[in-house]
Amino acid sequence: MIRLLFIAALFLSTQVSFAQTWERNLEKAFADSKSQRKEILLVFTVRDHCETCDLLEQRVFQSEYFKQEVASRYILFKYDFETDKHSISEQELAARLRMVEKYNKDGFFPYLVLVAPDGRILKSRGSYDGESVASFLKFLK
Repeated sequence: MIRLLFIAALFLSTQVSFAQTWERNLEKAFADSKSQRKEILLVFTVRDHCETCDLLEQRVFQSEYFKQEVASRYILFKYDFETDKHSISEQELAARLRMVEKYNKDGFFPYLVLVAPDGRILKSRGSYDGESVASFLKFLK
């Protein structure tokens, strides 16, 4: 019995250690970026109305490569325009709209932006053509 519990705990701890955490509060994402000296990976998506956004989510963000190689090195912030508009405060929505004006003013979906802790845009990448996770995420290096 103890052996079975140990194996289950080991399995669960392995699974949790590779899970990525997407920050939901924009101010906190930028504060964490500064305090942890990590860049922010901003993701703009509309999963319910964008097949490419959904593919990106399934093939890239849910991949083990992303969870192991990318998620721990960046502050992750995903803005799903469709889903989030019903679940965030008006103040947070206003902050996100200001973020869109600065980081995705052309309104591309999906769109990824790598942002320095001081708010400068370092790199960006739009679209997803179904390429491998490693190939798609080369722009981060």
